[in-house]
Amino acid sequence: MRANSSTSTSQSRAIYQQVVHILVAGLGTSDKTKLIRHISESPLEQVDITSDQIPTQLPSLTAGKLRVDSRLTANIWGAPNQWRHDYVNYLVNIKSILTHRGDLHRVMGMIVVIDSLIVPTNLEEMKLLNLIASDWNLPYIVLASHPHHPHARTLSQIREQYQLNERIPLYACDVSNYDEANRAFINLLYHAM
Repeated sequence: MRANSSTSTSQSRAIYQQVVHILVAGLGTSDKTKLIRHISESPLEQVDITSDQIPTQLPSLTAGKLRVDSRLTANIWGAPNQWRHDYVNYLVNIKSILTHRGDLHRVMGMIVVIDSLIVPTNLEEMKLLNLIASDWNLPYIVLASHPHHPHARTLSQIREQYQLNERIPLYACDVSNYDEANRAFINLLYHAM
């Protein structure tokens, strides 16, 4: 009798194992891979999640994983640094593929990492944020990396220059720092709830 009870308990645990997917977007200078590395418990790997699900060949994603507890696992997906077509359509395609993995999978949101410094990709970052604001229908937060650099822009300067809506959370985050990276992950969880 106990054997059946423990078998049914382990089966119910397996049945209710939830998986949330979090996308991390950002261009080359943002160091978003460092953020993913700090959040993830597993070594990062390159994963082709599209296989033959859509006709276009998409680049592989950087993937990490965090087991939150016995019922919840978070998969953290890093989008490529550059994308030759529409980056946001690419993110929407990825969101659709991850959502269709099953009833217990859901895309929770996105972390967009930008650079606090003035760099050549700032204009591209602004375009990316504008496209996300208009086309992305899930919660997201924006992280400004390299905030402790002497030439880093303040959050208010970034918000003004990138024309970020006040409703979009914007945080300074040293992505090289484990504690700050994990705080960013927690900030997204609270924002998405």
